[in-house]
Amino acid sequence: MDASSKDQLVYQPLDQELREIRILTILPGAYKSPIECTLENAPLFDVDEYEALSYTWGDPKITTEIFVNGRSFQATLNLAAALVELRARHHFRLWIDAVCIDQNNRQEKGLQVLRMEAIYRKANGTIVWLGNQEDHSDLAFEALKAISKDPSDEQNTLTQDFRTAGSPTRAAIKQLFRRPYWTRVWIIQEVSVSENIIIYCGKASINWDTLEFAFQEIIALKGNDENLAKDFKFVEDYFLALYRFRLAMTQDRPLDLLSALNRSGSNLATIPRDRVFALLGITVDGKSYISDPNYKQVDRSIFIDMAKARLIHTRVLDIICLKAYSPSNTLDLPSWIPDWLNLGQIFPRRMIDYLSGCGTENFVINASGKSPYGHPTTFNASASSIASF
Repeated sequence: MDASSKDQLVYQPLDQELREIRILTILPGAYKSPIECTLENAPLFDVDEYEALSYTWGDPKITTEIFVNGRSFQATLNLAAALVELRARHHFRLWIDAVCIDQNNRQEKGLQVLRMEAIYRKANGTIVWLGNQEDHSDLAFEALKAISKDPSDEQNTLTQDFRTAGSPTRAAIKQLFRRPYWTRVWIIQEVSVSENIIIYCGKASINWDTLEFAFQEIIALKGNDENLAKDFKFVEDYFLALYRFRLAMTQDRPLDLLSALNRSGSNLATIPRDRVFALLGITVDGKSYISDPNYKQVDRSIFIDMAKARLIHTRVLDIICLKAYSPSNTLDLPSWIPDWLNLGQIFPRRMIDYLSGCGTENFVINASGKSPYGHPTTFNASASSIASF
């Protein structure tokens, strides 16, 4: 590379009227050669074929250099590993959030978040990258393929080994599902709206439908196997929720935001607000809470605005029912503002169903400050707070 390649990547502004996005093209190269790419702007609904990448960044402080438009770009190690494998498999034209969004431009980030649902839906395919091959992940993939066909096949050593507690096959599948990818909140949207999904782990691959079939068989098997149920409890915590989100979207029955927050309560994000932003595109009422994701706004202000938006949208005060189950207040929120990020941890499902308009029970907060379930609640409504509302 010449001296100019040492300069940092400079992003060309996106034309918001054309709903532009950026597409990354990996240039061909030998397996171990440096990653070189080009980056171009393109209108979202008039863009040539591309695939979208679904992955976890990894530690943002540990990076390696790749080259984009001849300029230096610091990619996380997990992203760089994905690019090496994808180049070898001729996946050249990609949308990747870490590169295709200017991460230093908070206004652009907010606008692109609103387009991510369309970006993944319009892509010709979505590539899930679980990371490099390790912990016998290649064995896990082969076993999952076998389980998806017939988990009771006595002639298949992989399926029989999986049914044995403590076996290498079961351990490999357990480790595969314990990878950080499955806990990431952003994957809910990425997977839910994508039609053609292929999963890579190192050089091994499996398509999403095969994984789902295997998952269904594992759930069925664990009903009669106490050890299997214990070993795969975490599958229900993450993959089952992901499966249900995807099913809701394929049936064109997106969840409301409260239900989505409730079901994704165990999922993680580096920035707290992303646990909400990541669900806006796949919820029927997400934009009524947050019309424009704003990365310049502090979390406290965002969560207050969400409560105000719900009150304005519904014209009822049932928002205080949520506060009854929000004992923590790390953001120093007003006493009537709920903890939006813990709806999946402490709220009874029937309460969420009611607040989402799915329930038929009449819930009230009485004058003594008791919630329908007996939790004491105190609300402070000063004249100034009411006026500012």
